[in-house]
Amino acid sequence: MNTSQKKLLLRSVVAGGAAAFASWMVLGRLIDRNIETGANALIDHVAPRMRTELQQQLDREVPPRIRQTLDEVLTEYGITQQTTTNVANILNLIPGGR
Repeated sequence: MNTSQKKLLLRSVVAGGAAAFASWMVLGRLIDRNIETGANALIDHVAPRMRTELQQQLDREVPPRIRQTLDEVLTEYGITQQTTTNVANILNLIPGGR
């Protein structure tokens, strides 16, 4: 390979590298923008469903847990289901009680 061919090859490599770098920069931004747009669209599509499912889960799980905690606290103070039944029965026996 002579000197002019080597220079031509070197210029071709440099030009190819520059073109590849420029393409990478432009395509990188385009890909990033498309990923962001797609992610936002997915969130917009999925968010209402997730919100509904979360609300259903809260409605299903929170009241029983509150009831359980309330029962535990009342039991610690000696107030049981039988105690409240007894109090209700006593109040029903008092004239004008209920």
